[in-house]
Amino acid sequence: MSFAINNFKGSGVICAALFICVLPLIVEAQKTACIELAFSLMKNKYSRGITIYNALEKDQQESVKKMISCKTDNDMVMDLETVVHESIHYLDAIKTNTNSCPTFYLINDSELKINSLTPDEYKKLNETPVNLIYASLTADEKIFYADTYLQGTEGKQDFFFLLDELNAMPMG
Repeated sequence: MSFAINNFKGSGVICAALFICVLPLIVEAQKTACIELAFSLMKNKYSRGITIYNALEKDQQESVKKMISCKTDNDMVMDLETVVHESIHYLDAIKTNTNSCPTFYLINDSELKINSLTPDEYKKLNETPVNLIYASLTADEKIFYADTYLQGTEGKQDFFFLLDELNAMPMG
């Protein structure tokens, strides 16, 4: 539907009102189109990511969708990697709660349960010095993992938090 605004008195007010009302609809439509494009890209280029995303519950899917900014194509790819990475954390949390023990979603759709630990063994693992973890990493892992997760505030997290991060890194 189109009409000539210049035929109305106070057309500036009408234009402003239309702008204020219509702009959010346009922005939302663009965001929706961008997210659809992003997930189409992920389906075609990284089917593993779609499998991981589809394993999430609906509310978790909506939560990770919000991570896609759609600013540039590069941002979209990086945002998709973040979606997959954060989806792994959600899956690990679901599996840990379901199994009542630390459980990690693995890339082949299996899981690793750490369920045979005594409370003392669990505590001892959580007290693992960060430098032992650091020493076990490859040079590439040290670049991507150590700076982010083994230093500063993150480096003070427990052993299972660090395992969860290490598990999510290669998948997204």
